[in-house]
Amino acid sequence: TSIGGQAFSVSSLVNPNAALTAVHFECSKVGDPTVLLSATNLVSAGGGPVTISSEFDQLALSTCYTCRVIALNAGGTTSATQTVCTLPIAPSVTTSAATGVSPTTATLAGSVVPNGSATVASFQFGTTPAMGNSTTPSSIGGGTAPVPFTQPISGLLPNTLYYYRAMATNAAGQGTGGVAVLTTRQTPPQPTVVSPTNSLTIA
Repeated sequence: TSIGGQAFSVSSLVNPNAALTAVHFECSKVGDPTVLLSATNLVSAGGGPVTISSEFDQLALSTCYTCRVIALNAGGTTSATQTVCTLPIAPSVTTSAATGVSPTTATLAGSVVPNGSATVASFQFGTTPAMGNSTTPSSIGGGTAPVPFTQPISGLLPNTLYYYRAMATNAAGQGTGGVAVLTTRQTPPQPTVVSPTNSLTIA
């Protein structure tokens, strides 16, 4: 059996025993009555044992399926069963434009597709491409649709270029978005107060 994130192939050794034999596979989620059927393969009567394989795709991530191989010929029907589980895959991550940029704060933004496994997301940031600072990871669930997320950062230097990127981790590994940049705003100048001068007016 070959297993991927949303696909697997199943195979079985079938001996037609001198009769034309039709072979197919049936797979269903554990506890779900919906059955996925493969195409039917014909095994000629004159051959010996033959390996029959079929691939199932567009499956749910991190999910177990019960699969049966069914062989039918004039002598009757034989079947065998095995359980196959798809694998989780790492999250897909996109880095988005930062908002609320001030001289010392900003809100970083990104989007994550958890790909069916419980996922936490965070940001790396810093004044060099190596970044070196990270926000605290937050949970964004385990769905299959994009999840936007934001996190504020503070203590930044005014009028400074910062690099940042979104990142996320689940049971299958880590995904990272592209590196983006922001420039903090310059601190506005303090107001200037001019002391009044004494003047004397003579009428």
